[in-house]
Amino acid sequence: MDIQKVLGDLVDKYNKRLETDKELRERMKGVNKRIVLEITGDNTYHIIVANGTVIEFGQGDSDPKDLTVTMDKATYERLHNKETSPFQAYADKKISFKGNLADLLVMKGILMD
Repeated sequence: MDIQKVLGDLVDKYNKRLETDKELRERMKGVNKRIVLEITGDNTYHIIVANGTVIEFGQGDSDPKDLTVTMDKATYERLHNKETSPFQAYADKKISFKGNLADLLVMKGILMD
């Protein structure tokens, strides 16, 4: 699985949905976040959200950051394929995060279709 492509497609899908979904646009209005995904066995990716829109996505860290989520490649693939839930992966200690729960929910809204 090409995780960078999958993440990029999810970001594009989210931004397109933001254009047409008034409720989502209102909920995300004013949200400004820097999110880092560390995927062991693959790469580190950053997502920068400004006023609810993802304005930057790519490889590498972002500093400062509001949220860092760490998991291995197999866990990401299981999440993407809906073979496990984020809650179950967290309970199994397959995912860790540094940040607050609200930021985690922002990330989930962008990257979980």
